[in-house]
Amino acid sequence: MKSKDNASRVAFYMFMVAMESEEAQKRGMVCVYYLLDATNFSSVTGKLRSTMPAHIGSLHLCYNDITQYAVTCMGVYALNHKTKVRFRPHFGSHIEVQYALTTFGI
Repeated sequence: MKSKDNASRVAFYMFMVAMESEEAQKRGMVCVYYLLDATNFSSVTGKLRSTMPAHIGSLHLCYNDITQYAVTCMGVYALNHKTKVRFRPHFGSHIEVQYALTTFGI
């Protein structure tokens, strides 16, 4: 439980530092969840994002587990069009994911 609390503190700090930028407030932020070799992913930032006045410009989820990637891709169909265009799942090794993110300027 302590690691989840620590992760929440880190996420809160990162959002607060990012929100100090006037440009981030106007144009939005790009969130990258790098979940390569993640055994258990539970979103500690889900509630935090809904309570923070932050505009998420896009969201990139990076996986190397095909089952997590497949579940994410199936979930994309449930999103509305406005959200779907801002969400990108990526699958592959560390290098492949880096190359995929590079095409978005990340």
